Amino acid sequence: MTDTQESGAYAAVAQRIAEARTDWESSRDLTYIRRRFEALFDTSELTAGTRRVIGGIATEAFGAASGRDPILYFHGGGYQIGSLVSHRGIMTELAERSFRPVIGADYRLAPEYRFPAAIEDGLSVYRALCEDPAVERISLAGDSAGGGLALAVLQRAEAEHLPAPASVVLISPWLDIGLRGPSYEDRAGRDIFSVPAALRLMARSYVGKDGDVNDPLVSPVHMQMDRLPSMMIHAGDADITLSDSLTFAERARSAGRSVGLRIWPGMFHHFQMFPVLPEAQESLAQLGAFLAK
Repeated sequence: MTDTQESGAYAAVAQRIAEARTDWESSRDLTYIRRRFEALFDTSELTAGTRRVIGGIATEAFGAASGRDPILYFHGGGYQIGSLVSHRGIMTELAERSFRPVIGADYRLAPEYRFPAAIEDGLSVYRALCEDPAVERISLAGDSAGGGLALAVLQRAEAEHLPAPASVVLISPWLDIGLRGPSYEDRAGRDIFSVPAALRLMARSYVGKDGDVNDPLVSPVHMQMDRLPSMMIHAGDADITLSDSLTFAERARSAGRSVGLRIWPGMFHHFQMFPVLPEAQESLAQLGAFLAK
């Protein structure tokens, strides 16, 4: 057990998560679950970003309304929950620490809009930024399912021969919606945030019962690695999705690509969403410095 896990701050976060999970598991009302997810992160005191429609998609910019080097951010939530409100804190932190504007994309969610709707929305924003003469470089970032979405947009952008992003940051990325890595079993009792059963339901909601979980666009752990931009991945050692980060980094490095990976002892799935934790602050500081380069 780490010092943080023995701290009052960690205990308070764990209690908040446990209460939220009880609500999620006892409710079949997706609208309520989405609201409860936003409330878990309590961003009501934070300043809202600048709203803007880019490529036909609603976005919210933090740090600056515009800029020549934006970071396009995709929020997590299993492609089913999560929003620009729930992730306002982490986007604000990255904007402050990278000295770059962070643009969150309000992409469509399942089950109302299944694969590939979220990817099409993300690509629309990315394409519009690439076509903006005021923009010089773009980075992609995302947490959990948002990490997978960032890599899906990267693949589609390459297929359209759009300019490659300068860099990519992945935070506890969910990159295999088939849940085949060992961490989905051996971390299941240690991750205080995510459980495999919930991810399986989210995966089915996203691709449908007949969807191909091996498609690199939904499980980027299978994507081609030979042209990846510079990349940094942060994950927790207690994260049930940890195998995805390990497998992706290994495949990328075998293809000769530069991929940094840091694993945080004792930390759970996208712990960076809880800034009261010192590991969250340190992780965001490092990711911000990477994006600032």
